[in-house]
Amino acid sequence: MLRTALTVSLSLTLAAPTTAQDLLLYKFEGACTNEVINYAPFGLGNGTLQVGVGTGFAPGYVGEALGGGNTFTNVRNLVLTGWDPSVDPITTNLTLALWARQATNVTTTPSYFCGMDNSGFRLFTSGAAGNGVYLRSTGSALPDLLLPDTVTNFVALAATNWVHLAVTIDGGTGTAIWYVNGSSVLTVPGYTGLNISGPGEFVVGGYAITGDSSHHVDEFLLSRRLYTAAEIALLANGTRAGVGTYTSGSTTQCNSGVVTIDTVGGRPAIGNLTHGIRITAAAPSLWLLLYGETRCTFAGSLPLPLAGATLLPQLNGCTILADAPILLSGFTTGPGAPAIVPLPITATTPMGAWAWCQALTIQLGSNAIAMSDGLAISVGN
Repeated sequence: MLRTALTVSLSLTLAAPTTAQDLLLYKFEGACTNEVINYAPFGLGNGTLQVGVGTGFAPGYVGEALGGGNTFTNVRNLVLTGWDPSVDPITTNLTLALWARQATNVTTTPSYFCGMDNSGFRLFTSGAAGNGVYLRSTGSALPDLLLPDTVTNFVALAATNWVHLAVTIDGGTGTAIWYVNGSSVLTVPGYTGLNISGPGEFVVGGYAITGDSSHHVDEFLLSRRLYTAAEIALLANGTRAGVGTYTSGSTTQCNSGVVTIDTVGGRPAIGNLTHGIRITAAAPSLWLLLYGETRCTFAGSLPLPLAGATLLPQLNGCTILADAPILLSGFTTGPGAPAIVPLPITATTPMGAWAWCQALTIQLGSNAIAMSDGLAISVGN
């Protein structure tokens, strides 16, 4: 994992994010809470897991995945994304990508990867898709888009292996491209009418409240940006780098907003030596950084989230959200002078490495304690 040497610095090169049009990037890590972290840097908030079978999670392509349900027994695990296209439509470009593997046998009943009511926007295999894949939106101008099983027998591929599936739609040229395992397999020209704008909440792991999924899903990406063929190949040959925040149900952190934590230097991508963690306090303060590799247990035994007073009376009202096998400390003079903890991602850092972090500050003079929300860092392409 991220055992990179950490030291304190006052500045770090900033890099402009390149994924500002991503809406969703789910990795389904941390199978100990129903908060599904969204790693799209300027996307929606976090999703909410509704468990219909098992724990809702399964072994994934990388780490953990959204566990598949069963179309025979009408059960599913859903992630409510909070995305309502009538409020935030997609009308220019679309990229949708995911890893999938069969959880239970797929027959003639459709197995849905994602979808929503009203507009009918959904992605599925079996049923009308046969053994191929269908992108359908019967309630809008978006035409049906089929990857036929004569081109790719998706059901057979996903029966025993993880399969990377992606589709891009260029709203300018009207060209749609299907990709399987990083390679383009079908181009559909003259595809017009991209307008996903119907009301309702988009969900992952099924089709709203009516359709089930027989597939595990991992590394789910939805973007308004048209990903290139090279970028799709990267998605299919690793894991997407990302940063997300989380609360694990802690709605009121102690002195909320007094201390915040985020990252600088661009995405935590392999080879990004300028990446770092930024701690911003509202007043001159001592700071501590909890840096670990899980958001499920503290010290290997205490379940997270953990009431801070369990450890120290001074942490009453605080919620601990990250393990802390590494505890760093320093001083910040307050607003305008954040503490920067360099976290360079070297070329030898393992793809799919994780870090879960949280900041604590003690204000000088008053000794008032504050804690930030959690910060999740995932290393990838």
